[in-house]
Amino acid sequence: MAFGKNGSPPALLWKTQVSELFFGISDNDLLRQSFAELFQPVVRITARTVDLKLCSLLLVDEEREELWVCSTHPANSYYSKKPPIKIWEGISGRALQEQRTIQVADVSKAPDFRYPEVARKEGLVSLVTSPIKVNGRALGVLNGYSSQPRQFNSDDCTIFEVMTNQAGIVIECELLRREMVVLKNKLKQTEVVAHAKTLLMEKKGLNEDEAYRFLRNTSMASHCPLAEIARDVIQSYASS
Repeated sequence: MAFGKNGSPPALLWKTQVSELFFGISDNDLLRQSFAELFQPVVRITARTVDLKLCSLLLVDEEREELWVCSTHPANSYYSKKPPIKIWEGISGRALQEQRTIQVADVSKAPDFRYPEVARKEGLVSLVTSPIKVNGRALGVLNGYSSQPRQFNSDDCTIFEVMTNQAGIVIECELLRREMVVLKNKLKQTEVVAHAKTLLMEKKGLNEDEAYRFLRNTSMASHCPLAEIARDVIQSYASS
């Protein structure tokens, strides 16, 4: 098995990255909004292609073991304000746990449908729900509701599978984007430290190892990040 740079298996690293990506979203209005916009094309295209009354995408909050509504089409529906459910509850929870597509002819008659009052207010009847899987791990579900009793055919289910794959790709792309941001920040910090070392070598007559030890020891003594100490060194010589 190949391992990451810190000695952890890639699967474990990926799981940690996903957990960090979703951490705190359900409590943070700004994060909720950004993720709603991120997945809005998925629910909008699915709703229009399959001719749905409402399409929703729910994500897993692992810390609370809940599925919460991330994005819906229409966007400002009563459904979008419904509270989360536990990942083992309801029809969506069953699709998540069993990692398979589930159909329900009439949600008002389904004993495990968690919010029948929402269905009544929105005029929702039939449901198809599919898990969103990335690397074999279920991270959420894509739900589609019709306004009339309906048997979703094989083409409808295929579209749902394609769109759940697209949702998984969105998650992977967001992970990659955030990883690139981290790498860029690390590169900038490396450049700042390198510049500070060069200044110390020129101004104080230190060699490279001595310059680095000076920065590192100052960082440890002051409990400040190394890059912050390097910036202070650069500013001190710039103003002198």
